Amino acid sequence: MVKLIEKDFEKFIHPKDREMVRENLKKVNESGFGESVETVFRLKKSKQEYTWVRLIQQVFDRDNSGIALKTVLSLEDISDRMQLQEQLLSHVQKLRKISFVNFHELRDLISVITRLVDFILKMESFSNTDRTLVMHLKRSIEELNHKIHSLNDLCT
Repeated sequence: MVKLIEKDFEKFIHPKDREMVRENLKKVNESGFGESVETVFRLKKSKQEYTWVRLIQQVFDRDNSGIALKTVLSLEDISDRMQLQEQLLSHVQKLRKISFVNFHELRDLISVITRLVDFILKMESFSNTDRTLVMHLKRSIEELNHKIHSLNDLCT
């Protein structure tokens, strides 16, 4: 088995990532010819600071029983990428909250306007032209309601 994670090296891996790194090492040993195994984890940079890295490994030499003897590996610092990803996720969560609030507030307003229009349509004391205008307003409100639902569906 590839002994990349000796006890000395393991202490440099973030405690929450150690088990996943161990599992991926097993995958490296079980990988087929030319197959690469990628692992993303946090690697200790200083006493309190970790950096995100991407490790890609590929076995290129095995013993007669198939145990991996040598691997080629590439280690890349992806901290900036992970930070961007976290920021994007944070922004998406904020946008979802805004969308939720806006959706419900708009829906409440549309409901009030719809009830008002329905009430007006039940009245008989206005002209056909006025009734046509109110019906147009009602169709516009229904269309607006549909568009708000569509926008909300995009955000969820």
